[in-house]
Amino acid sequence: MLWSEWHVWNKGCKRVQTNVRQCHDLGVNFFDTADTYGNAEQILGEVVKPYRDDIYIATKVGVKGDGAIKPDLSGKYVKFACEQSLKRLQTDYINLYQCISMIQTHR
Repeated sequence: MLWSEWHVWNKGCKRVQTNVRQCHDLGVNFFDTADTYGNAEQILGEVVKPYRDDIYIATKVGVKGDGAIKPDLSGKYVKFACEQSLKRLQTDYINLYQCISMIQTHR
């Protein structure tokens, strides 16, 4: 099962912690986050420590939430961003690391 309700990540750490724990208790084992979701990686990493080996974590690299920074998918940056995500998630592995890029079009 998947839990990826990113819009709640910044609405209160306690609420998110409770939601993640409840989801895990109900059988959710796949959690999706990104470095652009505010402090989501830090919160998720802290909450799932006791059962990290029982879940899957996906996170993303490539675009910042403010849209002002051009995506950087160079090998050097992807490696750096992955290392930073590992630190924030407080883990030594990520199950699914996704490259994301948004192209804005103007009409």
